[in-house]
Amino acid sequence: MKIMMYAMRKTFRAMMKWKKSLFIMIFFMWVSGVLTPFLQVLMPSFLLYLIETESSIIMLLWFALLFGLVTAFLDSVSTYLTQLYDPKMYIVKCKLTLALYDKAMNTPYAQMEDMGYRQKLNRAQKNGIESNNVGFECFIRNLIFLSIALTGFILYAAVFGSIQIWLCFVVVLLSVFSIFLISRAQAYEHQKKSEYAIADQQLQYYHHNVKLPKNGKDIRIFHMQDYLIHRIKKYQIKRIRTLSDVERKYLYAKLGTTLLSTIRTLLVFGYFIYQLMHGMSISAFVFYTSAATAFSGWINQIVSYYNETKRGALGIIDYEDFMNEVIQDDEQCMSLPQDDLEICFDHVYFCYPGAKKDTLKDVSFTVHKKEKIGLVGSNGAGKTTLMKLLCGLYTPTKGHIYINGIDIRYIKKEDLYSHIAAIFQDSSVMAYSFKKECGVSSQKTNSNR
Repeated sequence: MKIMMYAMRKTFRAMMKWKKSLFIMIFFMWVSGVLTPFLQVLMPSFLLYLIETESSIIMLLWFALLFGLVTAFLDSVSTYLTQLYDPKMYIVKCKLTLALYDKAMNTPYAQMEDMGYRQKLNRAQKNGIESNNVGFECFIRNLIFLSIALTGFILYAAVFGSIQIWLCFVVVLLSVFSIFLISRAQAYEHQKKSEYAIADQQLQYYHHNVKLPKNGKDIRIFHMQDYLIHRIKKYQIKRIRTLSDVERKYLYAKLGTTLLSTIRTLLVFGYFIYQLMHGMSISAFVFYTSAATAFSGWINQIVSYYNETKRGALGIIDYEDFMNEVIQDDEQCMSLPQDDLEICFDHVYFCYPGAKKDTLKDVSFTVHKKEKIGLVGSNGAGKTTLMKLLCGLYTPTKGHIYINGIDIRYIKKEDLYSHIAAIFQDSSVMAYSFKKECGVSSQKTNSNR
């Protein structure tokens, strides 16, 4: 319940921020969702009652017409609101997606390289906002249905319980057991999400590199096909095993809920058949058996929608877990003058997270203003690491980097990047026109050539 309340608070806050009209729509969807099935249960039994009391045919037709019109109106309202709801909820999801991407792109580079941090990002996207079957959209949609089911359950429990309270209690108890069985399976699935994330991340990496055109020549020249296929199969098998374990838990839970549902149905109908044989009127029998069937249906819906709502809530937890991650940022408050720069590495050490030894150890040198130098060294010597330190992508483990006497930790990133033009070995070429997308005018571009 704590998870559900947390997810509800976060979802409602997002709706309040971006689409307040959703609350009004949800209210009317709830009213329509409760009243429509209740009228459908009431109508046939009430008509039978009118027939039993020998009411006129005119009265029967008037009541049938009235019930039909009210039901049609409520159904039309529900359909109309559902059509309006989907695009408005999509707007909220778009805003949440932009917030996620904004944080991901503004997270320090070194922090983004951390495996645990990337797994959180992957889970936030996959379980929080990737489709309408996960996270926020899944939660709020199923929460609406769950609230309708709970209201219907209370309404029918009042009707059903007025006949025999012990039977109502037994039906509710069997339903609680059903919820418990499914909840255990969901808890197990959430526990396995970290294994999903690792396997998915590795598969995504290999799928990307196998299809990348620039890797084609290396794959063929160095006969890497078998190795890559082996690695892909390894993580596919890991993914399948994890999925099979989760589905097995759900299978056992669903078998248990099916058995409990069968017992519940037999008890209810057995009791009312017994009452019919001992003097209950046909109209009362139709009403109470219809109400009992609907009551059982509401319970089944509560079980189903509760589980789906909780699944969406767990996706929201994954999203918020990433969004609440503290960004490891320094105090960047100083600007660089627009003139020639002097770069000084002062006893700089750098060790990658999880590594056993330093990649750079006690590096000291100075590049004076207007001086041109080249760095030469074998693979793995630390040339790229040194340049990433100079670009502010990494922070030295020990020591300092000064630019015009200012520690690089305190230089505004925008100022630092305005002085740097770096092309790394693994650089990416994006399919965007810098001139078009960034709004750089032709005149300005030509004047800077």
